[in-house]
Amino acid sequence: KTLGMLSLLNFLLRIYYAVRYGTSFPPFESKTFACGCTLIHAALPLSSMFLPLPAKRNFNLPMIWLEFRLHSILFSCRHVVCTVVTILELWPTQAFGQTAGPMMAECVLKAGIVLSVVKFAHIITETHGSREQRTTNAMPYPENVSLEEQVAIKREYTKKQFGATMMAVFPGS
Repeated sequence: KTLGMLSLLNFLLRIYYAVRYGTSFPPFESKTFACGCTLIHAALPLSSMFLPLPAKRNFNLPMIWLEFRLHSILFSCRHVVCTVVTILELWPTQAFGQTAGPMMAECVLKAGIVLSVVKFAHIITETHGSREQRTTNAMPYPENVSLEEQVAIKREYTKKQFGATMMAVFPGS
């Protein structure tokens, strides 16, 4: 509960900063505080490891199961790590400027992070999941949602995930 409340308070603080100062991490804020607040967002999903889960996935209800929890931890920690690197100004473009070399190096580093996480997600699925009935393609929908609507929802989800990932790879994002 504490980590959940701290995460929500941090979101509110970041929204306030963004509205008030035009950035979620204003320069007057200490990097230690900013990184600490960001690390809460890794601690929260990691703390779920202490909670019991069903041994097998329940395909009739949208519930959390081990594969889902591990994917959630993995993807949230990817974001936290990249945010901390940004706060600490460790990306090549932050250290060496917006020229071709640093921009290319940053793209390669970010793409490497994305692809590494995809590989770890694959290992998690191979170890704890199913290749046929994955998180989104086997998600139960209410009876009033038609098959066409389900396909459209999944297509939109895929497009949004791909777009967000591609935007994260480019410098300045």
